[in-house]
Amino acid sequence: DNIVKCDIEEAEMLQDIKDQEIEQVEEDNTTESRVYEHKIRHLKYEHEKKITEIKEGCSSLRHEFRNEHESDAKDMLQETERLKDDIREMNVENHDAVAILRGKGVTEITNVENQIEKDLDELATKCDGTLRQLKEELELVKKRERDAV
Repeated sequence: DNIVKCDIEEAEMLQDIKDQEIEQVEEDNTTESRVYEHKIRHLKYEHEKKITEIKEGCSSLRHEFRNEHESDAKDMLQETERLKDDIREMNVENHDAVAILRGKGVTEITNVENQIEKDLDELATKCDGTLRQLKEELELVKKRERDAV
């Protein structure tokens, strides 16, 4: 009878130890989950920050490029006006030469405008690609974190 009582007490003591171990594992798991959640929030924040920086950079580049284009177009228009004045003076001497100069000026302006539009499109495509790549990287990080937990 005394042996059974001793065995019961020992079993209860082992059960208490196991219960404490289980509680510790649960606490550790909760802490680890919080750490991972914090890491995920931080990664999301960093990703959003990077996206914002890229968008701002792209916007700034577009604005700068647009300003340069407007300045170039203004300069070209002024140059075209100057050329038109010269052409008017030369028209008395050589009407055919004036027609050739006008054709070249218009072609140059058109070519420059076409090149600028092409450059703007390439810049927008590059920015969109970078943004898409960052989104894919974030999804991969999220997936890895979920798989790790």
